[in-house]
Amino acid sequence: MPSTTATNSAAIDATLCKLGNDATEALERIDAEIARYLTASRPCQHLPSARAIRNKINALIAQEDESLSTQDSTEPEDTYHVFALSSTRSCLSAEYDSATALILDEHIRQTAENLDVSPAEALARLIKGEAAGAANVKLHVYRASDVHNAPAFVKAAGWIYPDVADQYCATSTRDIDAAATATSKSYSTPAHIGAFVEGRDGTCRWPGCSRQAHQCQKDHRIDFAAGGPTAASNLASLCQHHHNIKTDGRAFCIMDPFTGDIVWLFENGRWEYDEATGPLAPKAKNWVQSVGQAITRRRDNAHDDAKKD
Repeated sequence: MPSTTATNSAAIDATLCKLGNDATEALERIDAEIARYLTASRPCQHLPSARAIRNKINALIAQEDESLSTQDSTEPEDTYHVFALSSTRSCLSAEYDSATALILDEHIRQTAENLDVSPAEALARLIKGEAAGAANVKLHVYRASDVHNAPAFVKAAGWIYPDVADQYCATSTRDIDAAATATSKSYSTPAHIGAFVEGRDGTCRWPGCSRQAHQCQKDHRIDFAAGGPTAASNLASLCQHHHNIKTDGRAFCIMDPFTGDIVWLFENGRWEYDEATGPLAPKAKNWVQSVGQAITRRRDNAHDDAKKD
């Protein structure tokens, strides 16, 4: 099994290759931001997952070069393929723009849930006309409302450039600031509180787990039956496997109700510090503000230069 350091290094290298060979200044700026992002601010703090690092670097690249984050106006050739895996199994592959791919994925997953089958089986039934498609697909986009030229975060896609975010035409908005402090009397997590928790966490909050938050349970740190509220300050995203470990008593967590940071305590006396990595985490919110300001300055300078010409 590859080490965490090797996996993270591979994630960094593969993502930075998008910039090409003639990007020395951009690489220097990105390198400084990555160093800040990966520098621990607490003892026993776990490194961000490879997924979180890729999302971060993609966002940094988008800030440096808009062309790398916008969708092509023409469809690439040969984006649909069928290839054999074995004598009895084959695979279908298709490529779409990010918005279309995410919407199709939601259709497939909702159909799979409704029929209690796998996503692959749901896709087959949809194509063969044996199942009706999901009627109400929602694409959640996290974007600051008080920052001009703010980038946006789309689940499963990561950070996207402002101009691309504008293409995700939102038909409704949700007050995430209100959801941050809301409390429900129900055990089940309401949609608005769940959206905040997913946006804050980014991934499963077990140190090193990269399972995306929207695929995780909303776990009550203090059990609901013991008086623990259904509120963001008492909820954390945990995948089924790590939720079971916590439920079995093999690990205990303490959460900072303001930042969402978690200290994990283990049976052998070891402990680890885990920071939230989602678009609503404190570090991400501060970064979004600085990115919005940088984009605004660059566009203002480009406008002034165009007027001189």
